[in-house]
Amino acid sequence: MKNDMNIHDLTENENLLNNEEGQTFLEFVLLLMMIMFMSFGYMKIINTGIGKYWTSMANTLLIDVPGSKKLKLR
Repeated sequence: MKNDMNIHDLTENENLLNNEEGQTFLEFVLLLMMIMFMSFGYMKIINTGIGKYWTSMANTLLIDVPGSKKLKLR
């Protein structure tokens, strides 16, 4: 009787391990999260560099204007 229960438990565990329901959705969500984090990181690096570049360009143009102030990046 006890051996029958162990065999039943093993069979049930094998069925749970072989169950692939929802795997596609989970893989999609994980892939989407990875792409989002990479995109946010890339945009953070690029946007900071572009902002500094445009500020330096504007300050260079304002050097010739009498009484002008320096621009500050917000």
